[in-house]
Formats: sequence, structure tokens, C-alpha cells
Amino acid sequence: MRRSPRGLTFLEIEIALLLLLLGVLAVIEISPLAMQGVRLAEQHAMAGQIAQHVLENEMARTHDAQLAVLSTVSRGKIVSGTAGSGEIQVPGATDDMYTYTVVRQSHPTLGSDVIIITVEVQWRDPNMRRYNRSTPDRTLRIVGYKTS
Repeated sequence: MRRSPRGLTFLEIEIALLLLLLGVLAVIEISPLAMQGVRLAEQHAMAGQIAQHVLENEMARTHDAQLAVLSTVSRGKIVSGTAGSGEIQVPGATDDMYTYTVVRQSHPTLGSDVIIITVEVQWRDPNMRRYNRSTPDRTLRIVGYKTS
């Protein structure tokens, strides 16, 4: 019993279209999640740049005379335009999205010869409001050491 090659039946075409539709719907469903991951990676990279910038400023600003004043904490915010008091200008940063905290303290075992400078950058994803999700502030922390 040999069938002559007449092409595909209507049922075979319907099944193929159904499988294609399921594949397209899966891609559409995953796209927002992928975009959210990309946005989070961009924010994390910007926070890393900000933290490095703040740490470099602190390392350059911390002179031997200032090392006597230990256990200090300073806070500020990141702006993309002209920086005022307590602000640091970082091109590309979104205004009022990133804040920073700098903690300077002496090393617990080495004393005042080594200063630990900890920089924390906090940010909140403004796009999460669109998804009606309340997320806590995200934090990135880096630590630098300076010797007197």
C-alpha cells in the first residue's frame, strides 16, 4: 500500500501551526523577564562605576592629617548634572536614583596605620512601580584600604 505524495493534510498543518504558535508565545512571555534582567545588570554596572568613583575620591582626599579623624560616616547622592554640596557628579547616572554612604574607620587589629574605607551605593529601580512591585533598595558595597 503505497500512498502517492500529495502533500500535507489539513490536520498536519494545524498541528504545525499550533506548535509554532506555542513557541512564539513562549518567546513573548520570556521577553519582559529578559529585559528586566538587562535593566538590573545596567543598574548594577552603574552602581559599580559610582562606587569606584566615590572610593577613588575618598582615597585621594584622605590625607595623613585627616586619618586622625576616624570612624566617620558621610552620605550623599549622585547627580548627572552640576554637583552641589553632598553630591557627586557621575555622567550617565539618573538623578535621585543612586545614593552613597562612605564609612572610614581604623583597622581593628592594625590600628590607625591602616584605614578601611567602605563605600555603599544604594539604588531603587523606578521601573518596578510599573509592574506594581515594591522592591527594597539594592546595595553594592566595595572596600578600600589606605595606609598612613
